[in-house]
Amino acid sequence: MHIRSLISIPILTAFALILLAGCKKKEEAPTAPAGYGTYHVFGGDSFDTTENEYWSQTGLHPEQNGYTFLGSAEGTETFEGEHIVYIITTYPPDSVRVDAVSSPSGFYFSTSTTGNVTGWQNLTGPPDGKYVSVGSGGFGGFILIETWGLTGITVHIVE
Repeated sequence: MHIRSLISIPILTAFALILLAGCKKKEEAPTAPAGYGTYHVFGGDSFDTTENEYWSQTGLHPEQNGYTFLGSAEGTETFEGEHIVYIITTYPPDSVRVDAVSSPSGFYFSTSTTGNVTGWQNLTGPPDGKYVSVGSGGFGGFILIETWGLTGITVHIVE
């Protein structure tokens, strides 16, 4: 065997390995099933739809409007904090299916103040599989829950 052959074999092997590495299919990050994502809960003392012409922006971005951040979740979760109003919001591209919202004592809330949701009328009682879809079309959404100063809420998600 010639010295040239001995040198060229390792070089060809290295070249082949580099080519194979470049041809491997890149793994994509896992994505959540449609309709699932992260939601965020904020608390505050009031929510006034007459405070400005862009009041819905307050619901979509409570973090920019003086509300207290209580936490984020992807499934059913309890959020503690003593507030008069709670805002459940999503940011693009997330959307969530809220089945029910309850107080620590088991009272279930409804809502009539929302932004970019479908099925808001389904938020009427204990979890029953009928949900409000919060956020859609690549845009966030929100639900406003008005209370009497509870020590927290539980957001029930259809999973």
